[in-house]
Amino acid sequence: RLFATVALGALFPAAAGAPARALEDALAASTMRLDWSRLVEQPLMRAFAEALVDAGELALAKALVGRAWYGQAGFVLERLVARALEAGDATDARALFEGISDMAKADRAAARARMGLAAGPDGEADLHAAVAHAHAEPIIENGGEEVEALARLLEVLAPLPPEHPAVEAAVRAIGALVDRFLAQKDQRSHGTGLAAEACARAARPDAPGWLDHARALARITHHPEPKAAAEEAIAAAAQRLEAGEAATLEERSHAPVRLEPAPLEALRQEEHFAQRARDASTHLADALAAGDLEAALGALRVAIEPGPAGTPEADEQLRYLAALGAASGEAAAAYARHVMETFRWRSGARGVPKGYWDAVLEAGVGGEDGRALVREAIGLGLHFQIENNMPAKTVGRPLGVLAGGDPELEEALLRAIVEKTDHEKKHPGHATRIDRIGGCVAGLAEHAAGPERLEAWAAILEEADELARLAGVAKMLAPLGLEEARRCCGGAIVRPEGVAMAKALAEAGRFEEALELAEALGTHRRRRSAAEKSRDAPGEPSPDWKESPDPRTQRAALLAIAEVKLGAKERKKLVARFEKAPRARDRDSQGVYKHQLGEVLLGAGDVDRALKVLAKMKDCRVAGRGPAYLARAVERWLAAHPEEASPERVGAVLEALASKRVIAQCLADVVHESVRQLAALAPAEVEARLGALRGQFRGSGDQALVDAGWAAALYEAGDEARGQAAFEGVLEKVRGTRIHFWSEALFSAATAAGLVEKAPELFARVIETFPLGRYPNAHDAVGRLDDAGRRALPGLLERLPAPSAEALRLALARHAGEHGDAALALAAMEGASSASEVDRLGRRLACALARGGALEEARAVAREAGLAR
Repeated sequence: RLFATVALGALFPAAAGAPARALEDALAASTMRLDWSRLVEQPLMRAFAEALVDAGELALAKALVGRAWYGQAGFVLERLVARALEAGDATDARALFEGISDMAKADRAAARARMGLAAGPDGEADLHAAVAHAHAEPIIENGGEEVEALARLLEVLAPLPPEHPAVEAAVRAIGALVDRFLAQKDQRSHGTGLAAEACARAARPDAPGWLDHARALARITHHPEPKAAAEEAIAAAAQRLEAGEAATLEERSHAPVRLEPAPLEALRQEEHFAQRARDASTHLADALAAGDLEAALGALRVAIEPGPAGTPEADEQLRYLAALGAASGEAAAAYARHVMETFRWRSGARGVPKGYWDAVLEAGVGGEDGRALVREAIGLGLHFQIENNMPAKTVGRPLGVLAGGDPELEEALLRAIVEKTDHEKKHPGHATRIDRIGGCVAGLAEHAAGPERLEAWAAILEEADELARLAGVAKMLAPLGLEEARRCCGGAIVRPEGVAMAKALAEAGRFEEALELAEALGTHRRRRSAAEKSRDAPGEPSPDWKESPDPRTQRAALLAIAEVKLGAKERKKLVARFEKAPRARDRDSQGVYKHQLGEVLLGAGDVDRALKVLAKMKDCRVAGRGPAYLARAVERWLAAHPEEASPERVGAVLEALASKRVIAQCLADVVHESVRQLAALAPAEVEARLGALRGQFRGSGDQALVDAGWAAALYEAGDEARGQAAFEGVLEKVRGTRIHFWSEALFSAATAAGLVEKAPELFARVIETFPLGRYPNAHDAVGRLDDAGRRALPGLLERLPAPSAEALRLALARHAGEHGDAALALAAMEGASSASEVDRLGRRLACALARGGALEEARAVAREAGLAR
């Protein structure tokens, strides 16, 4: 209804008001889950909102546009403010401005500044308020978003003289925020560079002071890429001033990046309404802009007509592809081709699903079948696909593995891989490019029996100025020694391949060379671009390389060496080198360093020094790196070395977990396991501290996680009577409440205690706690059960609310599919309540049959469930 109201309102502006009013009246004030940005792209929403404003329904437009994430809503409202001001309607502009969230700082500041400029001499208060909006409290993260908001504001303020108080206040505010960055050792400065560029564009013969602002901002831009862009803009502005040319005062486009929609014919096959509607809205807006009402109505029809039932998700297709490999390589290869064709047909030119190439490798597709897929990928440009940005993951490695063994295809792939995308031409050192090339080389090397192919690969890499990526074949180069490896890689081994090379050197028995390389990686060397060299002062040296400290990579290399089996003397030397490694001084970096140091000490067997590190650790907001996680690492080490688990050491771990340095969400992640395992080593120490551990949580539901670990420990110790009483107490604590963190932990405790056999009714009551979690994860919950628990689960699902029961059935069937257990997958299907659920369970059954070798049965089920024709 929301989509149809927006679409028809944009198409027929005169009739937009009544349906929109009826929709808004029908919605509760708190229905923020109905977010238009999930269904409608911004251009169509703008057209709809403009129609409402023109119809005199300004308040209604503001209310409906506001039903979205503040970033999307703020942009549309800011555009409406600009439109109202262009029409000379300051009253409407101010009313629309009031709808922009305080968190949409760039949009709110830009809109307020436009009102100030439109008001002329009477707008000074608005101009100063705009600066305040851009960096108002609360500061988002470390202030990067606020600096970008101020940069956007400077674009709007460009018509003013550079000495205007609002301009100077904005520049000063950026400087203050950059000081805040540096105090926290944060080198982000993208926004500062944008601000410098904005000031440079505003410089003109009658306002040359803008160039001074640009230079001042460029000086505090620390990251090399935005700094180079700022300096380029300043140089262009200086030339323009010298020539007496006027500035254009054009603002950059701040519209969200347009994603090309899937073709309408492909959208007809899209099962999910949200995806169908979002893509159709772009087609509709394009048709509206072109004045083609018939095409617009066609796009609307595609969006609102029901899609085909039972269309499988991409991850379901990939799981089936991986499973087919266990039954037939030929069938897996054929299905891989089917997925590539089908997914591109459904989704336009966006590439294959993420994880596709990993699934192809898991399925064992290789030989000429794999190479045919690689040739298809190169032809379609799929070799540029990015799987993940942080950390960077591309498809370079799996493509290299598939192409390996065919010298002609290897070279064709590598030449395609080293080509630059438009983005990489501007940012040559981008992490995804590095991962793509290095991963491809590493993948190719998996097929090479010796170094005979290195020369051909090196020639291609050298031609592309990427010879350093040859270090991706670390295991092939390491036996040759560090000096020869460096020679092969163009004189230097750099990140990220240097980390794997350090480990490979240690594995090859070259421990001292591994340490030497790790030491060198503490300084990052990169080749300077021609553009950078062109800015060097005449007569001054123009080096080919630029160096900068890189303590993170150095520590990563030392940690990689620590994974290798080393002698006692080598371990001791590694610990000493790690302690001397440079590190940043901000709280989170210190936390990561101490966690890593503790792990290195445990690897060396020095548990007492690891406990000293733990005792001094403060909370660290980097996932998996706080004191709770180091405590878990120590606890696991003690469990593996019970002869070292003295009461004092166990007590030290518990003291750390019960301290205020551990926040509740981290403790909840580890406490049930820690209590259970430590109780097996020193039960009296654990029992004495149960109260302190409970006190770390506010709610009784979360306190029950502590008691669950203790109850499981009692069962494991053979004290079933006390264990049952403890579990009864756990279930009483969670009754009628909410487990704020992870209810799945109770499944782990029940499994460790063996409740499914020792106390079946108690096990059933534990299963009933699943919906009490704030964000219950069915796949995680099923994974925490043992085989007996999973076989008992289908018969207990009727005790749960329907949504929870369905989630657990699907997760159970997925587990069965991944382990080839067709009987368990069939059991999971019992109780399915809809045709759609039966289809989804059937796809998982097909996986189980394929992994069990029943290929024909798997194909028959797959056809019925929509996985294949």
